[in-house]
Amino acid sequence: MGLPHERHRKRARAGPLPSPGDPLMPEGLILGTPYPDPVAGVHVGFLLAIGVLGLAIYARYRDEPSMPWLALSALLSLLWLLAWRGQIPGPAKLTAPAMPLFGALFSATVLRYGRLSLDSRRRLPALDPGLRVLNGLLLLAAGAALLLPAAWSLRLLGPLAAATALGLLIGSWQRLRQGQWTAIGILAGALLLLAALAPNTLLWVGYSLPPTPAFWMNVFQVASGLAVTLFSLGTIASLHRLREDRMSELKLALDGQRVALSKASIDDVTRLPDRKLFRELLRKRVQDAHEQQQRLAVVSISLSSYRTLRHGIDGNAADAGLAEIALRLRQSVGSGDLLTRMGSDGFIWITQVHPSGELLDLQGRCLGLRRDIGAPLANAGGVMVSCDIGVSIYPDHGGDIDLLLRRSDEALYRTEQAGLGEVMVFRPELQQQSHQHLRLAKQLRQALIRNELVLHYQPLVGLENGELRGAEALIRWPRDGVMVPPGEFIPVAESSGLIIQLGEWVMQQACRQIADWQSRGLDLPYVAVNVSAHQFRHPDFVRHVEKALIASPLSRDRLMLEITENIVLDDIDRTSALLQQLLMRGVSAAVDDFGVGYSSLNYLRKLPVQAIKIDRSFLQGIPQEQEAMSVMSTIITLGHDLGLRVVAEGIETVEQQLFLSRKGVNCGQGWLFSKAMSAADFEAWMLKNQERLARTQALAS
Repeated sequence: MGLPHERHRKRARAGPLPSPGDPLMPEGLILGTPYPDPVAGVHVGFLLAIGVLGLAIYARYRDEPSMPWLALSALLSLLWLLAWRGQIPGPAKLTAPAMPLFGALFSATVLRYGRLSLDSRRRLPALDPGLRVLNGLLLLAAGAALLLPAAWSLRLLGPLAAATALGLLIGSWQRLRQGQWTAIGILAGALLLLAALAPNTLLWVGYSLPPTPAFWMNVFQVASGLAVTLFSLGTIASLHRLREDRMSELKLALDGQRVALSKASIDDVTRLPDRKLFRELLRKRVQDAHEQQQRLAVVSISLSSYRTLRHGIDGNAADAGLAEIALRLRQSVGSGDLLTRMGSDGFIWITQVHPSGELLDLQGRCLGLRRDIGAPLANAGGVMVSCDIGVSIYPDHGGDIDLLLRRSDEALYRTEQAGLGEVMVFRPELQQQSHQHLRLAKQLRQALIRNELVLHYQPLVGLENGELRGAEALIRWPRDGVMVPPGEFIPVAESSGLIIQLGEWVMQQACRQIADWQSRGLDLPYVAVNVSAHQFRHPDFVRHVEKALIASPLSRDRLMLEITENIVLDDIDRTSALLQQLLMRGVSAAVDDFGVGYSSLNYLRKLPVQAIKIDRSFLQGIPQEQEAMSVMSTIITLGHDLGLRVVAEGIETVEQQLFLSRKGVNCGQGWLFSKAMSAADFEAWMLKNQERLARTQALAS
């Protein structure tokens, strides 16, 4: 393998393909080389280590799909080195084509590795088709190495190998410009391969370059090993970044789940534990109390006027007010106590009952909570909220958390019914009252089925001359010869769900009775029927009204429905829509007990109502108290300014009648005129009133 005498031989294309004995294709380039054995040993071990390391990393993590191709390229480079050194065992006819075969396979696996590592199919759509074609050509060259002479195979391999390095160079540069910094390893490796392949490509296609061809092959072998090393470093960096990204994504996902869980377990407004989390904490607290032989108090707190407050002012202000109440409660209860929001307008407080003072101390703390809650809410315009409190004790009233919560609710229900704003501790009598409640509900259902209920009517009269302007239909339940007070059975009907059937029955009976009186010449301008909140919220409420009107030949303008402010403020938009539907059908509406709740000019403007009924409590102190008269005058003026009829209820004295008449109140009702009467008595009253009015008119004329 002598060198040409010239320093630089002119480039000349060879005619026939060189043979192993040709000076342009020396035998040592194919089999045998003066490659030093110690260097060769280090090189072989180096490539073997990279291949084994790549396979081990892939077997352990499997996060980078290009890693096995990197390992395979290292092993093929090793085999190419061994083939070049003539160390591949086997017959000469097989060892001769081994070098171009392994060279083609090495180039193909390097290209496959580069495509996967650069994600060329998605990230380099313009370059990837060319790389895929080049991959196919390299596999073709590998097949040709088994069929063609070694010199022909090397001549075919040279340009393809150089194109492989050039393709990787272009792809890695584009990915670097796209921000994948780990592509710098592929870029450096491709540059090294291209620089080492350039002279060998010229040799393989038939050109001669100084110094010896074996030198350039040595350079290429070393360069290929270094290139694979750079590839592996880039892949490991990419794998490290991929794992960091996944860890970051996992951390973000875990943080998101933690935040979501926190949000799911914490009430947005009050920042207190929600019901699910609270039950878990309460179960743990009861278990600890059992082990330590302690007593716990389960305190249910209901904000009596919160619903009215929430719908009577801006929603944000109402939430701010509730958050302020929650803050006050957190500051008032002990640091080791549990506190949660329950429902839309309630809280539950769990605290330890101190042995000293027994329940007196607990009741004192509950009264302190009532005072804290009742102070003006700065975040809600200075409004004040009242509350009712019910208490159950562990283990006195039960050892199960559901039983404790239920008995605390029973105590709360009783104090709400009493309306005194007291703190009530559960007593066995309350459970007995619950049984009575169930028994009364059963009897009421039977009375409804047997048609044992009756309607009484209280007249609404003009305050100037006593003329009959209408009547209010009131349900009564005669049982065993005694009237059951409405305040006793109406709450039972509401809690048992009977109020829907009861309300429908009242409406049908009232319409039928007024139609009967009209047919007999007894003219009643209209009948007012009270509508409960449960009844009004029922999805078939409008259909129930239609049904009552169709069942009797009553003119639709003779029916007026009375709803309370709490119904209105529960959902103003829905209430307005329903009342509008009724108005379109000719049915009018009035706001009953006006002034008791959070009266607001704003909601009255939105509602299609025709009248307001001023609650009887505003007549107390009239005409003796100037302040009471001023408040009543303001309410009457408000109603007139909105174009509404103003009705006063609970009139008991002539002085009250004269005051209201001077203020322009249209009509009123009360014991001064008549109490509620049966249908027969009311009919007799109507006849007498007609006779009285006729005599009055005759005397006046």
